Amino acid sequence: IAASSPGSLHYEQKSLKLIVPDMKHHRPAEPKKWKIAIVVWLAIYPVITLLQFLFGHQLGKISPLPLRTLVITAIVVPLMVYVAEPLVSRIFASWLKK
Repeated sequence: IAASSPGSLHYEQKSLKLIVPDMKHHRPAEPKKWKIAIVVWLAIYPVITLLQFLFGHQLGKISPLPLRTLVITAIVVPLMVYVAEPLVSRIFASWLKK
């Protein structure tokens, strides 16, 4: 950004290229799918186990099965998306990048 007159600013395209790199050429490598599968499993296993340990008896009373599955997934999916998966991904970040 450079001033062309008092109180006004204009953009110079050449200087912006130096500040903002071309992201097409600097994209980080994505983790391998098998590594993502392991990380997801490491996140989901304790969530489901804890859910069954704490509420298994109450969840078992919900009938029919599709309704029970709906309730369980309504609990598990947000826990996975907002808590477990980000935590496990952070823990294994360096391994995922290799």
